[in-house]
Amino acid sequence: MALRAGQLAATAIREATSGEIVSVYRSAINLLLDSGRLIALLIPRGPIHPWAFDGVWWSENIRKGMPVGISDGILSIDRFELRIDSIPIVDLALRRKCRFVADEPRRRLGEIVSVFEPENIFNPVISNCLEQYRSTGNIAFVASALGVGSGLTPSGDDILVGVLAALDLTSEKNHGNLNDLSERSPNGSVSSDRWRTKSPASRLRKNLVSALPASLGNHTTMLSAQMLEAAISGHYPEPLVTLCDVLVDSFDEANLIRAANAIERLGHESGRALLSGFVMGLETVEKFRGLYNPHIYKH
Repeated sequence: MALRAGQLAATAIREATSGEIVSVYRSAINLLLDSGRLIALLIPRGPIHPWAFDGVWWSENIRKGMPVGISDGILSIDRFELRIDSIPIVDLALRRKCRFVADEPRRRLGEIVSVFEPENIFNPVISNCLEQYRSTGNIAFVASALGVGSGLTPSGDDILVGVLAALDLTSEKNHGNLNDLSERSPNGSVSSDRWRTKSPASRLRKNLVSALPASLGNHTTMLSAQMLEAAISGHYPEPLVTLCDVLVDSFDEANLIRAANAIERLGHESGRALLSGFVMGLETVEKFRGLYNPHIYKH
């Protein structure tokens, strides 16, 4: 498989001059750059995310703690070299918006995800956050799942990424490269007047982002904070972007199952958490559609 790069990973590499290998796995190595960004190098396996390079083969002598050099567009580790400027960048921005996802694909996706989601997948803290959200309709409760769970990307964060993707998909505003965290007022609030004309999905998204702390890295793992930053700016893992395309452009049963299965296979529990958050986001938008009242979306 040809080399590919996520846009945020490629940008981070160009802005760095050195780094260090912080972890080595069978299918990935993680580099901590001098800019403070964590970049993944993935072996050829298909799915890519905004902070990763895909299709990379490295030598067996690569070990944790090795220094990383970056100069003249070339990343080097020991005798291994990767010419960054020649690698195609994959567009992982969820730019395509729609007013809604049709009832049938949304219902069918919910059925598929329910098979992936046993009752004990989430710990009690996450379950409580989601229950409070469902009973009150206050999407800020979803933000309380930040950093909850184990692994490189805790389940609570994966849920948040899935919810943000659903709200992006059904928003009228193209968030593109917009970083909502930079648009908060000094006290962290958001002007309701500025967003009065937005769709329910756009308002829910803005409220969810506003409920998250400005310094995500102080509340969760470094990689997870970066994945959430990417989602806030409208960039998502490739399988999640593909699922959105299937729901909007090319829905049929087989395509939907393939797309959902591709997400479910991500990580140990990450894929299931992403799907759960995505379905919950779609259900939230549908619940508020037709009941639109600007006061509902204010903090």
